Amino acid sequence: MHSTQSSSPIEGGYCLLSQATLTNVLGALIDRAISYRAARVFFACCSMRSIREAAARCQIRKHQKIQFRFDEIRQRVGTQSEKLIRADLKQLERSGLLSFTQDAIEVVTVPINFTQSFDLGRSMRRLIPVPRRILEYLAQCPSPSVLRGIIVYVLRGLTLRQGIVYACGSVKSSWVAQIAHISLRAAKSVRAHLIEIGWLTKDTGSTQRKLNATGAFFRINTQWRRSSSTTKQPRAVDNSTTSDSQSAPLIAKLGSKSAPPIQDLKTSTNSKDQKSSKSLPGVYQQTQKISPPILHNIQANDLYHFHRLELLYWQAIAAKWLIHSEASTLNWICAAVRAREVVKRSGGNAVKVFVTIVRRKLWNTITGTQEDYARKSLVRFRETCPQLFRHRSESDRRISV
Repeated sequence: MHSTQSSSPIEGGYCLLSQATLTNVLGALIDRAISYRAARVFFACCSMRSIREAAARCQIRKHQKIQFRFDEIRQRVGTQSEKLIRADLKQLERSGLLSFTQDAIEVVTVPINFTQSFDLGRSMRRLIPVPRRILEYLAQCPSPSVLRGIIVYVLRGLTLRQGIVYACGSVKSSWVAQIAHISLRAAKSVRAHLIEIGWLTKDTGSTQRKLNATGAFFRINTQWRRSSSTTKQPRAVDNSTTSDSQSAPLIAKLGSKSAPPIQDLKTSTNSKDQKSSKSLPGVYQQTQKISPPILHNIQANDLYHFHRLELLYWQAIAAKWLIHSEASTLNWICAAVRAREVVKRSGGNAVKVFVTIVRRKLWNTITGTQEDYARKSLVRFRETCPQLFRHRSESDRRISV
């Protein structure tokens, strides 16, 4: 049996934030109402406010006037530009999350209507004891995925009942990915990073049946202290990260492995072995013009070529099937890999499988092997075409076909 009570009080103190406050920040990040740096500024302000409130309770500084300075925010966030800090504070004020003056910092404690709704099964007025040390860490968080993941784990595991801090729970990585709007691979990497820095404990006693039902057990270390190693970038946390410290190799090594998912960088203009989509006798003529793909008339051949898949992706973004991001790009490619493998294994219509996964956002059906396969392929093709699945002009996209 796992014990649910924290063994000791939170070292360094904590800041009471409502569940609505944390979900507001998460919703603003998902809707891009605030930037990643603005979210860090928000947690820096929460940390400053908590320290000032603790100092006000002290008899020595009870009557001392409280002042909030921009240079203190800069030190906590780790930037040298006061202009950027002021811009982030205005962004937070426009989104309704926070108001900043030199005399007071006011944090909104009621839910704000963003596109993403959060049904966590608990009251939005529930107060969560967020450790001050984790607020300071969030102010200099190494990546957006880690920041979102920590918010979800705080919402899931920390609570205050009758003066007792409870700092543990059970959660699936798929649930973290769904709430934080990150890929499943990123959610697993966030958990591994938090275990590596010692903020989360690793689940070693749960059975597979329990893991399938409620996910892995975790305990938040209330005595956690930030060390020099926590400033390093997490391994493979962000979908856009391409450093050598990733858990998966960037380029597939040569060996007796299956062929890459897409054979050519560009659609071939040769007539050899190119059958029609209806499997009719004969081949394409070399002089025949290859028409661009159409979102509402996807052909099975489109799922086998990166550049045609990219054109369909931008059409899906314009049709509001997805919101453009590295996570959406990876999910789009994974859906194509998944559809092709399902059809190859059990037959059926690859296009229908692909569209169903994308429109219903059934990302949990994609296996880790398929995601690794798609990620390696995307990195390999970006070596020769760095702008693949990134913002380009319409003319550049036509040339790539």
